[in-house]
Amino acid sequence: MIGYNTDVNTYKVGTLRLSLVDSETKNIVWKGTASNSIYKSENESKAIAKFVDDMFAKYPKNR
Repeated sequence: MIGYNTDVNTYKVGTLRLSLVDSETKNIVWKGTASNSIYKSENESKAIAKFVDDMFAKYPKNR
């Protein structure tokens, strides 16, 4: 009899979207998005903080 090994990994897929709005004009001046998988063994708060870091790494430096 031939058997198969099955590995199961539990994770959440998260997406964080952020819009920065000019308080005077109410226009959106920048949009950022970050997404990734959060594995069960990871600390969700740390994973979300990394999403934010990754997103703002794309923020234009000249603003």
